[in-house]
Amino acid sequence: KSRFLVSYRNALISIPTTDAAYFYAEGNFVCLHDFLGKKYHVKYALNALEEMLNPKDFFRISRNLIANIKAVKSVNTYFKGRLKVKLEPPLSTDPIVSSSKVAEFKAWLNA
Repeated sequence: KSRFLVSYRNALISIPTTDAAYFYAEGNFVCLHDFLGKKYHVKYALNALEEMLNPKDFFRISRNLIANIKAVKSVNTYFKGRLKVKLEPPLSTDPIVSSSKVAEFKAWLNA
């Protein structure tokens, strides 16, 4: 998918996929956060988005977050073999990569 049509105030706008920093589930909604820090609701579940997005550019970091590789600013080791990821723009809490996904995540970052 190369763009997403989203509602913003009283208009529909088209957001290129390359402008999406990450997709994040909040309750019953999935939001697209762009690199400018704006948040838009999208009408897709994260599982559907995971299938639509280019796996070279996007990675399912956790069950509620898919991130663009350009949004990953740093990665730190965390408890029990997991990784803590700093994103830009930042989330209220840094996402954690589970130990079962660490090898795949590192390979994605290093591709």
